Amino acid sequence: MKVLIVYPGFVMTKISENALSGNGVKHGKMDEAILKGIDPNEYAIEILNAIMSEKKEMIIAGPKEKFGIFLHKYFPNLFASFIARTKVT
Repeated sequence: MKVLIVYPGFVMTKISENALSGNGVKHGKMDEAILKGIDPNEYAIEILNAIMSEKKEMIIAGPKEKFGIFLHKYFPNLFASFIARTKVT
C-alpha cells in the first residue's frame, strides 16, 4: 500500500460559505483566505501528479500556510498559541 500525505493550504471552495457558527447559523460568506486559495482543479492535478510520481508527501500551500507547517513541526506550543488567536471561520 502506498500513501501520500498532503499538507493543504487554502482551496477556493464554498466551505466557509456553508460553515456553521457556534450557534448553528450558516456563515453565508466567503472568507478572504479561501477566496485567495488555489483553484480546486489545479489542486486536484497537483495531487494526481504527486500520486503518479509516488511521492510520500507534498505541500500545496502559500507562504503563510508553509510557515504554519514549520511552526507546528518545530514549535508546537507556539503554533497552538498562534492558531488560538487566528480569525478563521
